[in-house]
Amino acid sequence: MRIVPFGTSSGRPTAARNVSGLGLDVGASWILVDCGEGTQQQIMRSPLKISRIDAVLLTHLHGDHVLGLPGLLGTMGMEGRTAPLTLIGPSGMWSWLEVMLALPILGLDFAVEVIELDGTTVGHPANLGTIAGLSVTALPLRHRVLSFGFRFAEPERPGRVDAERAAELGLAGPELGRLQRGETVRGITPDQIIGPPRAGRVAAILGDTMYCETSVDLARNADILVHECTYAAESHELCEQWMHSCTADAARVAVEAGVRHLVVNHFSSRYLDAQRLVDEIRGIVPADMAVSEAVEGHPIDVERAISENCWASCIHRQPSRRRER
Repeated sequence: MRIVPFGTSSGRPTAARNVSGLGLDVGASWILVDCGEGTQQQIMRSPLKISRIDAVLLTHLHGDHVLGLPGLLGTMGMEGRTAPLTLIGPSGMWSWLEVMLALPILGLDFAVEVIELDGTTVGHPANLGTIAGLSVTALPLRHRVLSFGFRFAEPERPGRVDAERAAELGLAGPELGRLQRGETVRGITPDQIIGPPRAGRVAAILGDTMYCETSVDLARNADILVHECTYAAESHELCEQWMHSCTADAARVAVEAGVRHLVVNHFSSRYLDAQRLVDEIRGIVPADMAVSEAVEGHPIDVERAISENCWASCIHRQPSRRRER
């Protein structure tokens, strides 16, 4: 799993940054979150392929997050796409998109499934099912228009086999397979050689927002959080005016949610170098929390928790019958 930034500028593009767009890549397919103007060209510069997009999720309907979508759909049509495309976004999205789809220049020969979200999901995340193998939920945020954040979770994975212990017990391939299916083999139970199930990775990707509790809910214990950071802390009054976040807001959400890696994006054009914003955040969050600037053209791997590599020490080891003899 990796995050691929396509645009990190707030409101309008700059000479160095495109407007909002981000890919969540899971290997065989990927999810596009927001599609500002110029996004498809950014995709073409990236390792990802337009043909492998499973779904497009729009956080909100401001132009810098959606105006690249008609062109992207047109390219999909020109490439001969036949697979259905899922499109998810706030209520009102369909009335806008319907006009775009009516244009003959798009020439779409594939189905577009539209799912609109409203603001009634506060406290009750909208379960969007499985997309690209990930469980996806949504919650509304706090912005001038209806804006959403999304939580993407991998399924739980089987525990690791303790190869050393398996060799000690003389277990071969077929027997290991039976143990992994939960069977007892020669009096050996699965818990003797197989670690506990491993949690899948979790990524939280938020749209434009001020600080709000639903941001924390979406990001709870996430391996990675992508949070907007439009302003430095000294410009907090602008956050109140435009309902965006500053460095302190992004840091607060990350700390309260207990995330492992905070990635910030959506920078005001006043900041030619966003490293200043990253440094501000690092001065607030715990030292063991990773903080990164989303940089267009530079994918960010979603790392697994280090603790999962230490599972073997937690297995209850019983003496083998071979040793008892």
